[in-house]
Amino acid sequence: MSKSKDFLSAAAFAAMAFLLFLGCAVSKPAEPEDAEAYYSTGVDYYLKQDYDKAIEYFGKAVELRPDYSNAYYNIGVSYGKKQDYDKAIEAYKKSIKLKIDEAIAYYQIGNVHTEKQEHDKATEAYKKAMVLIFEQADIYFNIGTVYDKKEDYDKAIEAYKETIGINPDHASAYNNMGVAYKQKQDYGKAIEAYEKALELKPDVAGIYLNTGIAYEELGDETKAAEYKSKAAELELGQ
Repeated sequence: MSKSKDFLSAAAFAAMAFLLFLGCAVSKPAEPEDAEAYYSTGVDYYLKQDYDKAIEYFGKAVELRPDYSNAYYNIGVSYGKKQDYDKAIEAYKKSIKLKIDEAIAYYQIGNVHTEKQEHDKATEAYKKAMVLIFEQADIYFNIGTVYDKKEDYDKAIEAYKETIGINPDHASAYNNMGVAYKQKQDYGKAIEAYEKALELKPDVAGIYLNTGIAYEELGDETKAAEYKSKAAELELGQ
């Protein structure tokens, strides 16, 4: 068995942390009076790495606004930081449900505007629906990375398939799905997933390295050397 470490994409976790800042100003933690203020205070505590307090205040935000999808999302982020992965997944799933409902609503608004021949307004509504749908894809991706950390690779693969079903161009989902298959010792499916990732991101050294490792596990030293060489070439070019 190869001792090489797999390259696991985690870009959506960085995006998730960025989401914490959207729509809220950072201020001194104080006892707020509305959902947005609780949310902002949750951000303050998150930035101080006080994840228990962050969860408390994001939780207060959803008590006041049960449809506050970003608050549920950030509860998932905070639980992830605490390595409480089951609770992180639970929060992410609530965020997904809310984003689906909101996306459907915007889609229906777009349909109404289309019927009224208000095409600019229809386009605007459809774009809002699309943004929410792609956010949903990233949430499924994050759920997959959580299952990876729990070493529940079957569920991780399911989550990555959901991601790809929403966004077929999600290279990181293909890559991470390949890593999960590799952990299950299903090297053929791992290579298929890596090759899909490379079609979308042909300049990522880590994916070439993963593919080389999978070929090595299959005993194909020629292919393994080819992909590892390409990985090294890309690394040197950076």
